[in-house]
Amino acid sequence: MRADAHTREARVEEVYRQEVDELCAAPSAFRERHAPDEALRQFLLLLVDHAAVGKGKAATLESIMATDSPVFDNARSQMALALDRLLAAGAAAGTIRGGVHGRTVLRAPGGICGMHATEGSAT
Repeated sequence: MRADAHTREARVEEVYRQEVDELCAAPSAFRERHAPDEALRQFLLLLVDHAAVGKGKAATLESIMATDSPVFDNARSQMALALDRLLAAGAAAGTIRGGVHGRTVLRAPGGICGMHATEGSAT
């Protein structure tokens, strides 16, 4: 691999990490301003946007998908942890059913974006 390609991959990975860090910082602000169920809704909307933008950046992100980088696994872990906190707050408030895990909920935004892309390509 050429050095400039490696540098490009490192930059793409760093930008992606920063985006995920910012995304996962949002629930704290949502919890300060909203009831737990609304904070969860707001974060889910951000996750759907993130997944949709990720689909649009697929060609760029492919460069790091081919490496052994843990960036995507780490991102999923961060997002799941943020969801776990929101779900726990909602369960404690009685507005969200308990026993639901962030990793389970995290699958929904990707599926929604995948369905939308499939529906959009059929037209």
